[in-house]
Amino acid sequence: VKWVFVSRVVFCSLSMLLSSPNSPAFTCSFLLINRIMSETVCRLCPLVISDIVDEDYYVNKRERPMSATIIGASTLLGKGSQSLAPMLGYSLFSQQFRDTLNLAANQETDELNSSKVLMSRALVFIPLLCVLVQTFMWSSHYNLHGAYLKKVKNYVAKRDYDSA
Repeated sequence: VKWVFVSRVVFCSLSMLLSSPNSPAFTCSFLLINRIMSETVCRLCPLVISDIVDEDYYVNKRERPMSATIIGASTLLGKGSQSLAPMLGYSLFSQQFRDTLNLAANQETDELNSSKVLMSRALVFIPLLCVLVQTFMWSSHYNLHGAYLKKVKNYVAKRDYDSA
């Protein structure tokens, strides 16, 4: 998961340097690749959540894992942002698009070009900012890997074997 975030940071940074507001092919390819990378992370999240459930079971020495509570909290926090982000993005871009159409009608090409540049930069900068925040969160707060993860998995396997 960490490497997917790092590759997204590199991709967004390069895109920001190489992007042109007059290139619809670049915009489409950026959106496609960014979506694929986002879906990659989404497909790996259930594995991470199951590790977190196991860690909670291990750390708190519970009789039964609290998987429903942890998965419910994850869904509550994650699904809202997945719904809210597209709506906010749509409202920002639709407002900017309306302004751009007004500029085009008035033939103000300097402002029209600066508006296109602003929209193309926002298209790349917003995902870059999100990826940087996610990478920071994963790097600083998620330490469930390596020997510690193996220790947790062994504990859970032993408890499952003993209870069977």
